[in-house]
Amino acid sequence: MRTFLAAFLLSAGLASAATVDSVVVRQRWPWSRKVDIDYTLVTDKPCQVAVNVYRDGTLLPMPDAAFSGDRLCVTGAKLNTIVFDPTLTPYDGEVLENLRFELVPREFPPYLIIDVSKDKTDPAQVTWVTAYDLTNSASAYGAWTWGSTFHTGPEVDPAWQDAIVWTGVTNSTAYKKSKVVMRYVPPGTYTMGLDMEGLGIPTGDRFPAAWNMPWYTIYEYPHRVTLTKGFYVAVFPVTRNQHAYITTGDETHLSYGNETANRVTYNQIRGSDLGTNWPASASIDADSVLAKWREKTGFTTLDLPTEAQWEYACRAGTTGMFYDGTSTISENGATSETLAELAWYRANGDSTYHNAGLKRPNGWGLYDMLGNHDEWCHDWRKFSLGTAAVTDPRGAATPDTSGGSGRVVRGGSVWNEAKNVRSSSRGARSPDTTDNSVLPTLCYRLFLTLE
Repeated sequence: MRTFLAAFLLSAGLASAATVDSVVVRQRWPWSRKVDIDYTLVTDKPCQVAVNVYRDGTLLPMPDAAFSGDRLCVTGAKLNTIVFDPTLTPYDGEVLENLRFELVPREFPPYLIIDVSKDKTDPAQVTWVTAYDLTNSASAYGAWTWGSTFHTGPEVDPAWQDAIVWTGVTNSTAYKKSKVVMRYVPPGTYTMGLDMEGLGIPTGDRFPAAWNMPWYTIYEYPHRVTLTKGFYVAVFPVTRNQHAYITTGDETHLSYGNETANRVTYNQIRGSDLGTNWPASASIDADSVLAKWREKTGFTTLDLPTEAQWEYACRAGTTGMFYDGTSTISENGATSETLAELAWYRANGDSTYHNAGLKRPNGWGLYDMLGNHDEWCHDWRKFSLGTAAVTDPRGAATPDTSGGSGRVVRGGSVWNEAKNVRSSSRGARSPDTTDNSVLPTLCYRLFLTLE
């Protein structure tokens, strides 16, 4: 039985500083079953627009994937369109009549949960978690706190504002197995790199001589970076369980612990053909790991981060070496008392890899951004990022072969000393490496940029 939507009414949802206006609903039938919902938004800042669907006055649960277009990050002063696809709902095959669509503008929910054990046509696959959901007395999400709890040092940008951090995410193994939790990170400006001299470390070479850094170390000259688009970032690196759900679709994940998925190359994640063209193209291969993530969830901008996005998310408003707002490190750069609370690295990692989420998060509630495994970024290796201010940088067009070439990796691993497990530390690996001494150190974390 075909799906046919016969009647359309719409009520404008309200938020404190946003209202929906000038709504026109158009069904494409008979050439398509999709429905276009055109509207304008009166707002003083970007917001998300949720869609509620009612049938004969009763709310009809709908999957997130059934809606595309202008909904995740919407601004005013232009015509917006949301597309409703009834074939991506559990009601495909039914006759849907007397529907009412309600558009509700809202602040960006701080958390997004994707249940990868469910299909994208299941209304329960995606859950947007608001601040109220976390903090009300009947909340089912467990403990939460303020981000400042994790900023124990003085090196925090004064422009940083406290954020809600859901600490209860570590209490259930489901969030490391079948569910991916993502945290909203707002757009903003920060200082990328590290001003060693500003920290009282005199250096004409960018690093203290006692650190004995090799000549080809990728330099971290401080410069201002503006990111104009907000994004959601996974609170944990992708785990073996989650990776198995996506890549195999079978039950092998049940035998895994909560380890981070490692031994994954850049070319496997994005593909060895189209996926290698970043930054000239954001395309990925149809058989890549990311293509499977996008098909499973319906989120077409799931990807690796740019190097600038990664460091911004890692710092969470801090300006020092580590994301707790400190720069306490031994003279030779080998150890750090504060880093031991944040990351698994050479001094405390016992030469082995560890489960996700066992150390303290940063001020945005992101775990394991430092240590354990290096995380892939989009960018080609560039020896120095320079000192000029930039906006939404996408990385070098070609690899810089000074001291080797590769795609950037960030965060450091359990094999690195503290000097190479900092918020601004930069490394690089061949995107198709087969080196068995390198592969175990590599992992990936999902970012969802809001277009």
